[in-house]
Formats: sequence, structure tokens, C-alpha cells
Amino acid sequence: MRRVITAILSMVCVLSGAAALSGQQSPADEAILRQRIAAHQLASEHGDIRGLVDIYAPDAQTVALNGKVLRGREEIEADYRTSLLSASSRSGRHHTHPPDSIRIEFVTPDVALIEVASVNVGGADAAGAPLADSRAQLVTVWRKRTGEWLVVYQRVVPRPAP
Repeated sequence: MRRVITAILSMVCVLSGAAALSGQQSPADEAILRQRIAAHQLASEHGDIRGLVDIYAPDAQTVALNGKVLRGREEIEADYRTSLLSASSRSGRHHTHPPDSIRIEFVTPDVALIEVASVNVGGADAAGAPLADSRAQLVTVWRKRTGEWLVVYQRVVPRPAP
């Protein structure tokens, strides 16, 4: 886990041109990022494909826990569309991002590293039995481009021990 975080931090520094973490923070930008995450969760609750994918940059990359890599907003959107068509999603399964799980670190004024829980809740299996909640941890890199914060990289990592 520590290797993954170290690799991601190294990538952030390279992407941002920063030699080291600067720790610069903007309360306004932090509030905007939290609002974007909340809006993404609301989109999941309502099956809103636009709201789910609009947080990703056109050239974003995501890496699932199983190693599946999606490159670009189009691939990410296609994956969300498939997910929304699944039986569990049609029965109400969606994901949440508990506000108390959000950790934001500004690398530079226009790059933020955000770690947040993603909890799948609701829904039923094929027999109609309620599905158990499942939790994963997301490590995301957000970049402010032309005034808009977008996810440029997202990796699902094993859930931290309680």
C-alpha cells in the first residue's frame, strides 16, 4: 500500500512539475473539490451518467482493484454505462463517498491528491436479497484546468484496516 501511495505521489510531482509537496491549500478550492465529490455521489444515487463522468478529464486514467485500466473519459463513460445497466444498479445499488473519509492534500495550487472511501450500498441480488455494503479506497489526482477541477488519475486500492 505504501508503495502505491509513494508511486502516486511521485507521479503527481512529475505531472505538476513540483520538486516536492508544497502543502499550499486554498479553502475555496477545497470546498469546490468537496462539492464535486458530493455531486458525483448524487449522480451515482440517481443513475446520472453525465454527473458520474463529468468529474474526469478527457485524458483521465483509472485503475481498478483488479488492475483493469481505463484511458480517457470515453472509456470511463462506457464502463459506467455498463455498470448502470447491471441488475444490481437497476435495483438501486450505487456508491457513496462519506464526507468524513475525504482527505485532501494540495500538491500545488492546481494539483490536489485526494483519498476517499467509495462505499457501494443498496440494491438486491437476482433472488431479491439485499446486497451487503462493500467498501474500497480511492486515491485520486485532481488538476485544475481552465478554472475547473478534474480527476486526471484514479486508483482503487485495498481498503485500509479499521
